[in-house]
Amino acid sequence: IKQAYLTSRGNERIRNTTGHGIRPMFEKTRKTGAGLVRDESNNEISRTLFDSIWKRCGHRKVYKIRMIKNHDGLKLEFDLFTGRLLGLRVLEVEFKSEQDALSFIPPKWVGKWVEVTDDLRFTNGQLALFSARHELKSLLDEFKNQLGGNSIIL
Repeated sequence: IKQAYLTSRGNERIRNTTGHGIRPMFEKTRKTGAGLVRDESNNEISRTLFDSIWKRCGHRKVYKIRMIKNHDGLKLEFDLFTGRLLGLRVLEVEFKSEQDALSFIPPKWVGKWVEVTDDLRFTNGQLALFSARHELKSLLDEFKNQLGGNSIIL
């Protein structure tokens, strides 16, 4: 997945999704709200429009590999970031209700984790603003100290 953010606010992005057995998809997304409950509108765009916007987004870009696993009727999306965010791993789950989200406990095989839903520093739009690896390291060191280890899934 390649994502670029149109502004530093991070609420509007373009995305190119490719993978084994799927056709490349290009879309523009606008998100509103913050934290646990957010609205999202997606519109498919052409590759030509994607490429044109991509060039104008500067360093406000995120690269990641997404792995999807189904668990207890939920789709768990593991994002493994690459590039200057290498080492960051985020688990994202969308729920049918706020109550479902609040009662969710990740499966044991996820390992050590920290809840960052309400931490705006971990939105992809904000992560895209990191200009250097040391910024990510500083942020992750906070959580390593909480967990007492090196393995983190957020």
